[in-house]
Amino acid sequence: MAAHDMFLAMILVNAKREEAKGVVLTVENSKSRIDVLLLDGSSKPLTPPQPEVLVKIIDLLEDGQRAFSSSVFAVEVEAVKIQRGPSSVQASISDWSIEHN
Repeated sequence: MAAHDMFLAMILVNAKREEAKGVVLTVENSKSRIDVLLLDGSSKPLTPPQPEVLVKIIDLLEDGQRAFSSSVFAVEVEAVKIQRGPSSVQASISDWSIEHN
């Protein structure tokens, strides 16, 4: 089980507990950021990993990987949009499901 698998599973489990409508993963100018989009329209930042880990997660999502797991949870990303710019990359996850392992 890779670190990026466990990390994305943990992020999405925490977002589901917050009853979030989405999660945005961003790496811009070598700085990483994670925002949980809440139902009331506000957002809540989470502590991000190193930019390399977030870029790896976004690259995997862009390449079509949708299943990620930790020792406790299996997460299936059902809807994601990837955006790339000259010095940034962003993944907006708007739908996912979670199962206990």
